[in-house]
Formats: sequence, structure tokens, C-alpha cells
Amino acid sequence: MRLRIPSFTTTLTVVGLILACAIYIAAHSFPEPPGAIEAGEETRLAFTDTDGDGIYDAEDVCPNSDRRPTVIVDTCNSGVHNQLLLDSARRGCTITDEIALCAKVRNREQFLSCVVQLTHDLKKNGTISEKDEDKIYSCTGMKRYDTFWNDTF
Repeated sequence: MRLRIPSFTTTLTVVGLILACAIYIAAHSFPEPPGAIEAGEETRLAFTDTDGDGIYDAEDVCPNSDRRPTVIVDTCNSGVHNQLLLDSARRGCTITDEIALCAKVRNREQFLSCVVQLTHDLKKNGTISEKDEDKIYSCTGMKRYDTFWNDTF
């Protein structure tokens, strides 16, 4: 009986096919990472963080956050720390971002109502203090004991 030894080229081809199969299986054996977005035939990973706040744009409510260190209302610097909010409804927004969203209403009364509700919620959950709340109100031209504030709560 004669033993046939495969040629070097045949051996390389077989090894190459086995390696290609192993790579294919490995690439398709793991679930897609969180944040993967289907884009037709190909999958594009959405691991971009445009504003550098540590929250991927795909999960960021405010992907272009105002990252200034203190809360700014229009041109008034309140001196209050402009914290990044992480609750699900505001994930990735700063306090300044939320106040800017309040400013997109039709009139001043709605704006003030929005700011009062926002600061009330932030104070209630311990994000800001009552003193911080007053500083933000001061930048809106409102005082805590204005008739408007009392009518809101």
C-alpha cells in the first residue's frame, strides 16, 4: 500500500478554508453589542458620543449638550453647577439643556411654569438645593414668592 502525501498547495488551501470557516463562525456566534443599529444589509455601530458626556448618542436625549460648568439662562450665569441628568427621560441632558427646552414654548408664562416644574423636580430628587433653585429663578426674573410661583404649586 502506497501512502499519498498531499502537495504543499493543497495543504495550504485546506488550512485556509478551515481558518475562514472558523472566522465566519466566530463573527456570527456573538450577539450584536448594545447600540447596534441596522442599516440595510450591514450593521453600523452607534458608539459615537458627539458631546463627550459619556452617553452614546443612540441613548442620549441631548446629544449636543450644553456642557458649560454652570447653569446659564439666556445670558444670565446662575452660578449653579450644570449637572448631567441621568434619569431615563432626561438621560444625557444638562440642567441648562432642560431650561433651553423650556424656552421653546409660546409665551413667558409657559416658560416660567416649565422652569418651576423642572427646578421643583430637581430639588425634590436632590439634584439641586433650594438655594440653587432661587439662583435659577433669579436668572429668569422670577422670585420664589411671586404670584406666578404660588399659583403653580
